[in-house]
Order: sequence, then structure tokens, then C-alpha cells
Amino acid sequence: MDFPKKLSLFKRNNGYYYISFEQDGKQIWRSTRTKNRTQAVKKLTDFKNLSRKRIPKKSLSVFINDFLNYGEHVYAKKTLDGYRHSLYLLKNITGDIPLKDVSPKFIDSYKTERIKFVSHTTVNIELRFLKSAFNTAKRWELLELNPCDKVSYFKVPEVEPVYLKREEVSRLLDVMPRWLRDITVYALHTGCRRGEILSLQWSQIDFDSRLIHIQSNSNFRTKHGKRRQLPMSETVYNLLLSRKNCATNNYVFTKKGLPITGDNAQKQFKKSVRKAKIDDRIHFHSLRHSAASYMIQAGVPIFLVSKILGHSSVQVTKIYSHVEVDNLRDAVEKITFDN
Repeated sequence: MDFPKKLSLFKRNNGYYYISFEQDGKQIWRSTRTKNRTQAVKKLTDFKNLSRKRIPKKSLSVFINDFLNYGEHVYAKKTLDGYRHSLYLLKNITGDIPLKDVSPKFIDSYKTERIKFVSHTTVNIELRFLKSAFNTAKRWELLELNPCDKVSYFKVPEVEPVYLKREEVSRLLDVMPRWLRDITVYALHTGCRRGEILSLQWSQIDFDSRLIHIQSNSNFRTKHGKRRQLPMSETVYNLLLSRKNCATNNYVFTKKGLPITGDNAQKQFKKSVRKAKIDDRIHFHSLRHSAASYMIQAGVPIFLVSKILGHSSVQVTKIYSHVEVDNLRDAVEKITFDN
């Protein structure tokens, strides 16, 4: 049986106060048997307290186990690892207490303990994992309140994304092995994420329509599970066609005929960046930043850039607004008046 939800107090025409709540999908009214509002409010409070006691008692460790089992089916591996890491760190701080006893004070203890070892940004990321997990506990009706709701995040200065200057691209490609060069060219022309690139299979490529279908498969889950279609530029079309002619398995990008791991791609990319003597802050994800920056510099509307990148909203894409401002500078310089 579901526990009472959406509790409220109202007065009927007969003058008596009633408690309204939802249970097992049905709306129910229960009389307080009083016409006095103060007494009715007290009965509503008593009813709420009784309902809270009926919430099943579950330990933090049992919830973590249940949540991670659930997460196996809905989250990408990297995301699930983030939940696992944060939840187990919290349990190390609180001990295996009842889930309902996890309070904002424990979350604050988590913050103060973690900041001794990692950056403010990392702690904020871990707090978001915890908040999301406890929102699931609320949805499962194991918690009434999320202990993270009243906990503040660390203030972190906004950092502009680093991207490759156009003159650096050729230098970088010149020092790369062929397999990594193809991946880099593809990334710069599509803005795809690393996982989307390395998991790409030929079944997702439609040469006739010149479309790439970005979607989850048995070994990869897209961000938020969303799928999108990406038109091929002439460069991407020719690159994929060339690779198709010598393909030996289902994966588009391979190394010696075998799938490429994310760690291998990242490590080899960083090695090439240093070999080309380019800004050491550049990493694999910078290719995505670069693609976005090039599109905005070319005058592509930001909402189209957002669609191509697969961002959840245009707000996410606005981290590249600095590029747009640089682009607009020339326009305002053209506003002149005769003196």
C-alpha cells in the first residue's frame, strides 16, 4: 500500500474540516470531526507524523545497493561510477545508519572532509551525485526530504573552455598516428563526445541520406539516453567512406582492427599535444569545444550549435558566448558617424 501523499486541510460546507490526501492513486477525504481550525491543524500534524512513522526503515548500505542495481540499467558506466564513488564515501563518513537519518549535517561533514583532498569543483560534482541519488530515494518514498536540498555548493570561478586555434590543428594532425588523426578530424567536424565517437558503429551511418545516428547501443549509453541525427559535412562523408572501404568489424574507428578505449584515446591524444608543443591544457574534450567555437565564429546561430552538440538546452551552449562576443566586436566597430 502506498503511503499518504499531497496532504492538505480544507473546510466543507457543513463547517467541518477534512484532511485530503492521495493513497494508492486515489484521492481520499478524512474528517477531523471538528469545526475548530486550531484543532483541525493539530489533527493534520498528528496524521503527518503517523504517516512518517510508516515510511519503511532501510539502511544506507541497502539503499546504495538497491540504487546501484537500478543504475546499471539507466546510467552510463562513467555516471554510475560517479554515484558509486560518492555514495560509498558518504557511508564511510556516516557509517551504516538508517537512510532516513542522513541529515544535512552529514552532507556538510562530507563537504568539509572531502575538501581536504580534492578541489571545490570535484566536491560540487560529488554533491550533485548525492542529491540526485536521494531524489530517487524520495521518488521511491523512502525519504520525505532530500538531505542535500539545504546544503550549498562551493563557489567556483567560471572557467572558459580551452579550444584549439586553427593554426594549431595542422601541427597536431601532423604528429598523430593515422587512427588518431581520423578520430580528431571527425571530432572537429562534428563536435561529438568521445564516447559517441569510439562507440560509433557502421549501422549508425546512413551514406545515402548522409546522416549519422547518435544513439545508445549494447556497449554505450548516450548522455541522458537521448538520440540525435547529425548531418555529414563533405569532409566527414569522405572520411567515413574511406574507412568503410577497409573496415574489418562493426566499429567505425579502430586501432589495428580493434575497438579503442577512452583511456587509450585520451592518453595518445595528450601525447600528441605535447609533441606538437601546443597548450598543455588541451585535452580530448577540447576537440568538442573547438568544433563549437568554430561554428560560432562562422556565424552559426547558437541554438543550431546546441542541437548539433546534443546539449540539453541553449544555456549549456552559452559557455561559448565569449567567442560570439569576439565575433560581434568587428560589427560594432563598423558603427561610425561623421563629425
